[in-house]
Amino acid sequence: MNVASVRKAIVSALFGIAADKGLVNLDASLGELGIDDLTTPLNSLEKTVTVMDLLKYRCGIHLPTQRGSPGMIERKPVRGCFGPGEIFITTIGTSMCSALCLKCRPV
Repeated sequence: MNVASVRKAIVSALFGIAADKGLVNLDASLGELGIDDLTTPLNSLEKTVTVMDLLKYRCGIHLPTQRGSPGMIERKPVRGCFGPGEIFITTIGTSMCSALCLKCRPV
């Protein structure tokens, strides 16, 4: 049974609940929240990505990776070719949302 995409719905639902309770600001940027990538630091444009951009999988962050099928890796956009909100792609949204969960605190 393939359940790889189930986490997208679960993460979105949990963030909706957290936002409704005032635990997370969906308009906060990664830079404001102090979230970064350890191996490939985010550039200034990538740090403007909001929590909502992540939840919509339209963050525009396309860091180098060898994860995924050969076809997925081949079709992955080059870093910097799209900004926040410009393209739907699921490569990093869930990972960044997981990092955000660890930093979640009342706003």
